[in-house]
Parts: sequence; C-alpha cells; structure tokens
Amino acid sequence: MECHFVFALRAVVLCQMSVMCGFGPKRSSNSNPNGSKWSSRQKLHPLNMQSNGTPKPTITWYKNGVILNNRARAYKYPLPDGELLRLGRLLKSRHEGDYECKASNAAGSATSQTVSLTIYKAGSTPSGFPRIAKHPGFALITSGEDGTFECVATGTPPPVISWLKENKPIDLSDPRITIPTPGTVKITNVQAADEGLYECVATNSLGMVHSRLARLLHKVSFQKPVITSPPQPVTVDPETVVYLNCSATGFPKPSIVWELDGVRLAGEVLMACLPYKIYRSLGTTLA
Repeated sequence: MECHFVFALRAVVLCQMSVMCGFGPKRSSNSNPNGSKWSSRQKLHPLNMQSNGTPKPTITWYKNGVILNNRARAYKYPLPDGELLRLGRLLKSRHEGDYECKASNAAGSATSQTVSLTIYKAGSTPSGFPRIAKHPGFALITSGEDGTFECVATGTPPPVISWLKENKPIDLSDPRITIPTPGTVKITNVQAADEGLYECVATNSLGMVHSRLARLLHKVSFQKPVITSPPQPVTVDPETVVYLNCSATGFPKPSIVWELDGVRLAGEVLMACLPYKIYRSLGTTLA
C-alpha cells in the first residue's frame, strides 16, 4: 500500500490497517488494498491501526523496519478498536518511508501491511487527483438543535468523502451523528461535547486530500425560569415543623428565594442538594 502526500495548505491522511483478533492478534486484509496517494502540506498525518484480542494488544509503530521514535514528531492516540498515529508537519527527509504497525499480546502478535508514504511537491498531482470543490464552513449551533457540515469534492474516479473531528474519525457509533447524503455529516441535538474542528477527507484510487478546518461552536440557549412544582397550601397546629417544596427549571439554573407576607426569608430557608429549596417554619400557622 502506498500513501503519497503533496504539499498544500493542510491535510489529514488516514491509512487504515486492520488487525482482527480472536484470542490472539490475527491479521486481516487491508481496508484499502489498492493503495492510496495524498495531496497536502499538512501539520498532522494520522495512520489508524485497528485491532482487538484478549488481553488487549499493545500496538507498536515502525518506520522502515525500525521502531518509530519521538524525533519523527509522532503522536499516538488510543481508539476504541486500536490506535491513531499522527505525524507532525511533514518533511520529506523526516517522514518519507514505509510504515507498519504490530499488535502484540500474551497470545502472540500480528503485523499490518506496509504503508509507503511519499511526499510530493505542490502542483505535481496526477490528473483525476481528488480536489475539494466546497469546503465545510463555520457552524454556530444552539444547544439541542441540529448541525450540518457539507463537503463537495471532484476527481476521477469520484472520490469518497469521510469526516474527521480533531484529527480523528468521527464517531458514527453515536446515533446522533449520521451521513444522510455523501459529503454531508449531520449532528442532531448538538451538545457542548460536539464543539471542535471538523474536516472532510476526499479519497479515490489516485489519492486523498482534506478540506480546510471548520469549527463547530455550541451556543447555549437561555431559558426563562419556570416553576415546575410550586408550594402547596397547608394548615398546621402551632409548634409543628412545616416543609414547603418549590422546584423550578431554566438556564442558567435559577435561584429560589422564599417570602412570607411579602418579606424575604433568610435564616429559615434550608438549602438542599436538589434543584429546589425547602422552607422550614417553627411554630407558625400557614393557610
């Protein structure tokens, strides 16, 4: 498998190597057996190693048969089913070469196919190489609403579009994140955790290129306080302890105060670790 990379503004390359395991690591076919070539001048170059096994395998990365060292500006990030390797800003002298990963546990080991990374000069891509025709744009989404990023790419053959968030593949196991149409990613019920930098990656048999970064910002929607559980009238005998409950919703979380005959109460209000407060009255008759 070959990964060819060209200097441009920025790109993220994802070479997927899958090692499926039973009790011990077991090699399977590569997810892209035809090889891939990439276009970009990028800051980060991720390679994805997928594996499983019992016990969980340890993954080691190699370049030209030698364990990858920190001088290559390589950063490793765990994934649910493997590990992501990110390479710093690509330099021909530093990063060109053959990469592979090895999964090992007490039951044995398995090694992936080799990925050859080549760095091109700008403008040297072949005819039909993927090109981003429409980049995803900035999105400011109110909490609870839906957000969509769109990406359009050209190339021959037509490229397939995938998505990254913060340089990692988006989590399509999350039912809120879907691909309704090719080149579109939709996030329903946007939450604060969805904030971040997104980008699309266009791939065909000639190579891969990625879009500019698109930021998603989560906007909090302010909600007016609403009394959901008002205090109820009660009649008691003197010297009786009385508890009155009041609950409210809103954003930001509303504060609750109590008044007796128009006068705000202070010391007689007890705080509770719940979204309501309790009024305690000693020797008072309420009607």
